Amino acid sequence: MRSRSMILPAGARAAAYVALFAVSAAGCNTEKPAAVKLCCDQPRIPPGVPAFTVVIDEVTGPSDGQDVKMRVAFKQKTKRDDVYPALHFLYRYAMTRNTFEPTNFVGEVYATEGGAQTGGNPIAKVWRDRESKGPKCENAVPLEFAEEVQRAFDHSLNRAEAEDLADTCHLNEKKKVARFDEAFKHKPTFKVDAATQAAEVTYPYLETGKDQYVPAL
Repeated sequence: MRSRSMILPAGARAAAYVALFAVSAAGCNTEKPAAVKLCCDQPRIPPGVPAFTVVIDEVTGPSDGQDVKMRVAFKQKTKRDDVYPALHFLYRYAMTRNTFEPTNFVGEVYATEGGAQTGGNPIAKVWRDRESKGPKCENAVPLEFAEEVQRAFDHSLNRAEAEDLADTCHLNEKKKVARFDEAFKHKPTFKVDAATQAAEVTYPYLETGKDQYVPAL
């Protein structure tokens, strides 16, 4: 059987070599894909503050008159009272990270990163506009059942802390006022059954203003 050979023109041979090199290079590519970069700078969150991820960080305006809007997402389920330290830290971070404070700032907190991406109703919020001297906060995280019982129990005994409507961010340290029955051995108590959403309350029948039982019911 006869064989036939074909001599390619110089231009065709060069094109074939280039094509062969491209196929070989593609087959031997061992470079790893670039790591996915987060959209925003992530602050180092100190101990005692619920961890969160910055998902949206929008900055507009000149350096000495910026409008800043941030959306963050908690990394774990967070109780209502624990939200406030996160709002405090987020506010300080936004106010001190650059030379000039933002003129207007809004920080929204979401339960998930997906919620922070799409926006909507945040579970908490901290903001300060041009006319305000300090931050204002909203906290929409519901109380857990045991926390609801504790607050209702405290209210029933006149032990509940009064809400300061002028301090929505809970920045002011509340002074603890000593009660006359603080050292009583016999006190009202309660037990919570989270499974059945029930509470059992026990009140000792004491002499008025005294830490001793009444002689008879």
